Amino acid sequence: MPPSGPPPDPHHPDEATLADLELLCRAPQHSALDPVYWRLENKAIVEGVLQPIARPMAAAGVLGLARCARRGVPFLLELLQQMTSADEAPLDPPAGYHALVAAVEQEIVRGYPLYMSHLAGGDPTARLISIDLLGLCGSLAPELAERIRAALREHVLARPGPEGREVAAFWIRELSNGQDGDDRWTSI
Repeated sequence: MPPSGPPPDPHHPDEATLADLELLCRAPQHSALDPVYWRLENKAIVEGVLQPIARPMAAAGVLGLARCARRGVPFLLELLQQMTSADEAPLDPPAGYHALVAAVEQEIVRGYPLYMSHLAGGDPTARLISIDLLGLCGSLAPELAERIRAALREHVLARPGPEGREVAAFWIRELSNGQDGDDRWTSI
């Protein structure tokens, strides 16, 4: 017999998902993060296809970034990045799938200021994932593209090592749409 009660709310994550997101943000030990991350990812993406829980999970994940302990930030950023990498056009998409993808992308874009913060002051993994998330934000929200390109240029110029240079250069080129006129980003 199916469980009684109201159906899941598509705008709010269930209690177990909220608890896992909180654990991801506050895990006392690094070793506790992997199983929590995989539990969340396996709820949000099944065989490359976004699940309805992905939208509220993305919204709660973006909010969680603001209070996440440093050790959990790369895991939470990775979860958000993976949601943007799900199949946009599965062979037989369920009804409303394209609207779900767009809603998840919109939630991811809302995290733009937090990704900027992690680009400037996060650990190397958080910076690298933030570069990709910022590039995606710039492609989904063209009004942010110039600001993101400027931040990525600054990142590349401020960091002498290879950390994220190729990914940043890719997004600088991708977001320029031929407007840049500066070809030095093609040689990084």
